[in-house]
Amino acid sequence: MGLRQQEAILQRNMACIEGNLALLKDFFRERTSQFEWHEPAGSSVALVGLTSGEGILLDYPTHLSPLSTMLVMHA
Repeated sequence: MGLRQQEAILQRNMACIEGNLALLKDFFRERTSQFEWHEPAGSSVALVGLTSGEGILLDYPTHLSPLSTMLVMHA
């Protein structure tokens, strides 16, 4: 069944990825003084750097949660 629905599944997933990417672009564009980010190049993984404010990252997972499910890891 999955193979028969391959195109529909791909379209749905791409729409989700494109929507999330647009939200992230807006989010990071509004916060250039706090974050440096590199837009994903063909994957769903983005590298984000914190440019200022110690401890500020602890507040963002809650703030971002409406956007999507995400994993935040400290380097």
